[in-house]
Amino acid sequence: ITQMKSTFEKKMQRQHELNESCGTSALQARLKVAAHETEEESDNIEEDFLEGKTDIDDFLSSFMEKRTICHCRRAKEEKLQQVIATHSQFHAPL
Repeated sequence: ITQMKSTFEKKMQRQHELNESCGTSALQARLKVAAHETEEESDNIEEDFLEGKTDIDDFLSSFMEKRTICHCRRAKEEKLQQVIATHSQFHAPL
């Protein structure tokens, strides 16, 4: 029984850790960071183009790709925020 209790407690701790890492606030924070990183990458691509380090075709393809990813991540972050607000309005835990 002691061994089973110990195993159970370890599994409960692991479940708690997974819930924390996969929770809505953690997901929202990761989306925010990822969007910011992608925006910085697109800014670097823009600077390289303005300094003449890349040609226009490479600039357009890579810049548009990064900006699209950035905007998608921001939209997902905003949608998640709306879902969180809706659920908290009705006091339903996520």
